[in-house]
Amino acid sequence: MKTNFVSPTRRGFLGAGAAVAGVAGAGLIAPVTVRAASVSGARKSVSTDSNPVVETQYGKIRGVIRNGIYSFKGVPYGADTGGANRWMMAKKPAPWVGIKSTTCYSHTCPTSFRAGWNNDEERFIYDWSDGIPGEDVLNLSLWTPGINDNKKRPVLVWIHGGGYAGGSNEELKSYDGERLARRGDIIVIGINHRLNILGFLNLEKYGDQYRNSQNVSQLDLVLGLEWVRDNIANFGGDPAAVTIFGQSGGGGKVTYLMGMPAAKGLFRAVAMESASQPRPYTQADSVEYSDKVLAQLGVKSAADLTKLHQMPYAQLLQGMQAAGRTPAGSGPAPPAAPGGRSLKRANTVAFQPSTGPVIPELPFYPGSPAIASNVALLTGNVLNEFSNGINNPGVERLTREEIVAAIDREYPGKGARLYSAFQDLKLPGRGVPFDYFSQMSGITSFRRNGVDICKVRAAASGQAAAYNYQVRWQSPAFDGRPRAFHCSGLQFSFDNVERCANATGGGPDAQALADVMSEAWIAFVKTGNPNHKGMTKWDPVTPEKVTTMVFDNKVEQATNFDREQTAMLAD
Repeated sequence: MKTNFVSPTRRGFLGAGAAVAGVAGAGLIAPVTVRAASVSGARKSVSTDSNPVVETQYGKIRGVIRNGIYSFKGVPYGADTGGANRWMMAKKPAPWVGIKSTTCYSHTCPTSFRAGWNNDEERFIYDWSDGIPGEDVLNLSLWTPGINDNKKRPVLVWIHGGGYAGGSNEELKSYDGERLARRGDIIVIGINHRLNILGFLNLEKYGDQYRNSQNVSQLDLVLGLEWVRDNIANFGGDPAAVTIFGQSGGGGKVTYLMGMPAAKGLFRAVAMESASQPRPYTQADSVEYSDKVLAQLGVKSAADLTKLHQMPYAQLLQGMQAAGRTPAGSGPAPPAAPGGRSLKRANTVAFQPSTGPVIPELPFYPGSPAIASNVALLTGNVLNEFSNGINNPGVERLTREEIVAAIDREYPGKGARLYSAFQDLKLPGRGVPFDYFSQMSGITSFRRNGVDICKVRAAASGQAAAYNYQVRWQSPAFDGRPRAFHCSGLQFSFDNVERCANATGGGPDAQALADVMSEAWIAFVKTGNPNHKGMTKWDPVTPEKVTTMVFDNKVEQATNFDREQTAMLAD
């Protein structure tokens, strides 16, 4: 049945009010008084026109109080990067008059369609929020236990993953900083920044206005850290006690920041999980690939740049996709990393940071960056990373022979030996042959990179300590097929196992691990050392010993546990 909705007029409202008043006055409807006793518990969330308000260098902002934690979301740290500002060095935001409302997440950087949305299990496990895309993307979100209180709380700045192409500070529920801020009496901040073609297109040859255009994504992060330095005191924070934390592509970004002169002094510690390895990608490589993309977009000269600034993002995306991937260059291969692993050039992601004036050298390949010698390090990974049974229950039925053959295709003639070597480790899994292939992939994709970084730091004299860890906790979802999947450690380090119950299942066992792991992150943010009273002693890596804190239902330290297997993979 169709229902017609009629908007009430001002007269209608007045008439309805008068009628109700008249009936109540006649005693037919008793007046109701709402009393505090009728409300169950105190308010959990509130924002008024005047509270909570904090003064920044650009103007006042208003946020929300939730469960005693102040949050401010979508806070501008830079000007709009769209239109004429595309590929330019980020500008500071224009000051505003009055109070800006910052109660909700703001724009996220535009990106391509997320393929994972097509996969039911993957959508369930990750439970993404891709936000509202837009090029006014230089914003941050902040959680703090106190404002305007003259306290000096340590600060954790979160830099999201997604390679160098996607992601945002609201992408996963695990990124929410409320619980960690409350638990540790620290401030948690997530920074959005330019990505993909918007953050790395090299246009330098078209004029000085495009200086460093191939690295504006990394320079956006520097501007965000400068905002923290200049404004965090009013949010109850200490600008001299900043830790940056990145995972996956975000781990690569924080690694590059350690080698950037522009970022020197803006942080005192770095944590990374499943960090993407800095790649041998030079200015020449950047120009070569950018020219390939520009050709697809029909840009042949400086006269075409106006239309480039006016193109809708969808057209820029088509140009990227048409250009495809590109080899990382044809120059000489860089030196081998510790353990004999060569950083050979190979097909790689399309847009990424490149060495040059902004990033003079690859941090940790081959040496520990001198400008970050006093920066404490925490590196680690999850056991199974991208090699798991999400979306693919068939891998659980593969036989030993099929797994050995698959390993042989990657490492000719070593399939049986590698299978047996990983079987000997007795790492957690589902008790099927695919476990060993999955664990091997976890080493080759991310663990080895984190261990290498720790080894380089440990071998450098007079530099700050480096700690290593591995998350082995197995997700109970879908009968355990996801295993310790890529991103799963964040649920515990941010103390968000209930927010991420699709993956963790919630409950006391998951919370017990979050209690230990989040306290380690809090200790590291406060002191540069992750040790705390609730866990066994955690030693830094030395040139002789790779000590790894294992986070699982049992938390314990392992020493050189996979040295033999790693050496076999490196040969």
